[in-house]
Amino acid sequence: MQPKQPTTNQEKILWIERDDNNFTSIETLPAEFLSMAFPYAKVYFRQDEDCDTLSQNIKLPGFSIWCHDIFALNDIILAPKTPHQILALHFMVADGIVADIFNRGEFLLGEKEVNLFNLHAAFHTAPVKAGNQICSFHINILPAALPDLIKQYPALQHLSTFEIGMVSGPLNKSPYKISAACKELITAIINCRFIEDQAKFFLRRCCADLYINFACQDRLSGVTNKMSPATKETLKEIFDHLVENVQEVFNIQRLAYLYELQITELNTGFEQLFFITPEAFAHQQKMMTAYRLITTTKERLGAIATETGFDNWHALKKAFEAYYGCTPASIRHAQ
Repeated sequence: MQPKQPTTNQEKILWIERDDNNFTSIETLPAEFLSMAFPYAKVYFRQDEDCDTLSQNIKLPGFSIWCHDIFALNDIILAPKTPHQILALHFMVADGIVADIFNRGEFLLGEKEVNLFNLHAAFHTAPVKAGNQICSFHINILPAALPDLIKQYPALQHLSTFEIGMVSGPLNKSPYKISAACKELITAIINCRFIEDQAKFFLRRCCADLYINFACQDRLSGVTNKMSPATKETLKEIFDHLVENVQEVFNIQRLAYLYELQITELNTGFEQLFFITPEAFAHQQKMMTAYRLITTTKERLGAIATETGFDNWHALKKAFEAYYGCTPASIRHAQ
C-alpha cells in the first residue's frame, strides 16, 4: 500500500525532518514572528489563507530539534512527513489533535503529553480546527544512531528494549504526561540564545536529558504510585528547592530532615514523580547554571564553583567536562 499524498487545499505538508537548505531568510520573517525565532535554528515559514506555520530546526550530533507553531485560520489537515525513518520524542505543548498514522490508524496527541514515535517516510494526517494553535516540539534521532547514544549515555539503555519495526506509531504503550523536569529542559531549549559551539554543547545535553527522562518514565510506567497528595506536594517543594538552591552541596540526609521524609521515601517518590533521582536533578541544575555563568559572565571559575556548590574550580571543571563533553575555558571563548 502506497502512502496517500495530500490532495486538497486544506491539506498542508508539515516536514518533521528534512535534509535540504530551503529555509526562510530571517530577514523575510514577518515582524510578529521574529520574537519566536531561535538564534541557532534554521527557520521554515509558510503563510496562506488557511494557516501560518513556523517550523524551526536545530541539527546537533545525534539529535535533531524541531519546534512547530501552527496557527489555523481555517479548518486544515496537517500532513506530517519525514524523508526517512526517524525516532521522534514528541511533546505536545499546546492544543491536542488526533493524528491518523499511516498503516496504524488514529492516535490522540493529547495536550501536555509525550510519546516516542517510530515514523517511516509516509504522509500521516491530523485535522486541525480553525482558531486552534498547535505547538509541537520533538527531538528526532536516527534508529541506527541509538546504539552509539546508549554507549555515550548508559541511562538510555532502556530504549534498547523497544521493538523498532516497519510500522509507524508510538513505541510506548500509552501516552505520558510531560514531567516537570522535562518542562525545565524544554524551556531551557526554547529560551536558549547561544549560537555555534556554545549552543551545540548545551542543547545536545538537554536533548540527551529529555530522552533519559523519557526512558525512566517508560521504565517506571508499570510501578504503582501510592504517594499521598501531601507527599506529592512535599516532593514538588523539594523539586523547587533544588532549582532555587544550586549553591548548596547536595545532601539527601539534610533534604529528608528539612522536609520530614524518610530518605527512601524521598528518593523513590521523587523519581516516580519527576523520572530523575533527586541527586541527578540537583546535578543537572548545577551544570545548567554553571554553563550559563561561564558563557554569559566574566566570573572566575572559582566563584562559579562556589555558586554551584562545588568545593573548588577543579571539581567543577571535572564535572563540567564529564557532563557537556567540553572544557569551561573552550566554551567561554567559543562563538
